[in-house]
Amino acid sequence: MKAVITGDIINSSEYSSEDRGLVISALESAAGYLKSRDSCRYTIYRGDSVQALLDDPGHALWHTAYLKSTLKALKRAEKDRSSMADIRIAIGLGEVSFLKDKLEVSTGEAFEYSGRALDKMKSSGSRMAIKSGNPVFDDQWNTILGLTDVVMDKWSVSSAEVVRELLTGRSEKEISQKLKISPPAVSQRKKYAGWNALKGALALFETQACLSLPAHE
Repeated sequence: MKAVITGDIINSSEYSSEDRGLVISALESAAGYLKSRDSCRYTIYRGDSVQALLDDPGHALWHTAYLKSTLKALKRAEKDRSSMADIRIAIGLGEVSFLKDKLEVSTGEAFEYSGRALDKMKSSGSRMAIKSGNPVFDDQWNTILGLTDVVMDKWSVSSAEVVRELLTGRSEKEISQKLKISPPAVSQRKKYAGWNALKGALALFETQACLSLPAHE
């Protein structure tokens, strides 16, 4: 079983060419980091979409959180507190039957599930979703993702920056040094971002991803 992540930038048609360039650059940077840390493939296409194939489906939510925090840490001006970008992401869990150099022309359950989930999200307004061959698993995790999205939607730029660094495994002291802020500021932003709840969800997903297999398997 593999995981396929498919995402598209929300309201990308409203971006200026400069803003679009910033977003694509951030996506490329995030994809490069994730490929250096995990067994996966990434492709960015159409100027506003990203797709990834993960060998370990248990890491799909971690990838999703890293992509979301990277984009929500973007801002147009130095003093801005609100993010300039967000991404809609669908996770598909299943088999891959036909793999090509270009992920967007590859096929299999994981690709089909991810694509269907993304299409459904565009009409429902949700920004994170999952689909597999197990409806019970999907219902449970789509509820969790819905609650997680409410938390992520409230992230300020500074909170998203801290979450992104926490997802790399850096300590609060290391984050303080990198972002040039005080340790209490790191702790406050971590709390505001709901890090402990997100960390728990990531750990739970990693252990439960295998449960998405249909019962007969």
